[in-house]
Amino acid sequence: MIDDANPELSQPSPDERPVRHPLVQRLLRVVIVIGVLALILPSVLSAFTTQARTAELACRTIVSSYQLRGVTAVAKLELIAPAGPGWYCVARETDGTETVLAYLGLIPGLSNLPEPGVPA
Repeated sequence: MIDDANPELSQPSPDERPVRHPLVQRLLRVVIVIGVLALILPSVLSAFTTQARTAELACRTIVSSYQLRGVTAVAKLELIAPAGPGWYCVARETDGTETVLAYLGLIPGLSNLPEPGVPA
């Protein structure tokens, strides 16, 4: 008798339709995906910008430690390289030739600063 008094507690019949319209479900999924991207994307961009700036400053320090004149310090992110993926410090001369001075790592820094005059 409890089922007769409370029809909402009875088992649903197999022909019942979903509570929400399929268009509303799709719209909710799109909003959720946009929300997740809005949370993740700023963090990724901030981390990349910080790494690029750190790599640039570390590369300037390396070039100045070699006391190279007439070259520009360039930090490059290489995904396919001999030492593996990561940031590389490159000295670019005025004629356009480039020389790799140091591997800065995936997270750039000066922890592995090469000694001037000692081959890497």
